[in-house]
Amino acid sequence: MILHSIIEGEGDPSVFLHAGLQTGEQDFVEQRQSLKSIMCVIALDLRGHGKSKSDDLGHYFEACAEDIKDTLNHLNLKRVHLIGASM
Repeated sequence: MILHSIIEGEGDPSVFLHAGLQTGEQDFVEQRQSLKSIMCVIALDLRGHGKSKSDDLGHYFEACAEDIKDTLNHLNLKRVHLIGASM
């Protein structure tokens, strides 16, 4: 599944993974605002959150890992910094 992504800035990509009850748009707002002037920041809505609608929530963590991989491949990103908390 290709996840909904908010992409801002240019340069070295950093991908933000939101906490359990948040969305990419809601979580890490201050950090993304600070970093987008020096790098590309990407906020994802994980499966079943925000604009990444899905009713298939079985094997959730394994599916999320595949979704992230699929999304990064779709964006043609080979190396990124992953930033997250909680899950």
